Amino acid sequence: MLDPLFIAIVFSKARKLADTLIGLPQVPDKATREQLEAHFSEEEIVELALAIGLFLGMSKVLINLGLEPQDMPVTLVPTPGAPAPGSSHPTR
Repeated sequence: MLDPLFIAIVFSKARKLADTLIGLPQVPDKATREQLEAHFSEEEIVELALAIGLFLGMSKVLINLGLEPQDMPVTLVPTPGAPAPGSSHPTR
């Protein structure tokens, strides 16, 4: 059985990658890369990044098709550089 503390540490590193990719998409900084590399192989990091991207893309498609569960909380995150809803000015 895996140690719960180990699971929490590894999960926090994977969550840091997700936050980096989902927020304002950016290349993970050196500290984040080092933390990821301490717990995951290069292949695992690529697989995590692809899974995060796939989930993000599918969630956008489901929302645009109106297929999200009605009781699901929704957080609107503007696309960087796209006009804010109701505005012709890009977000920053």
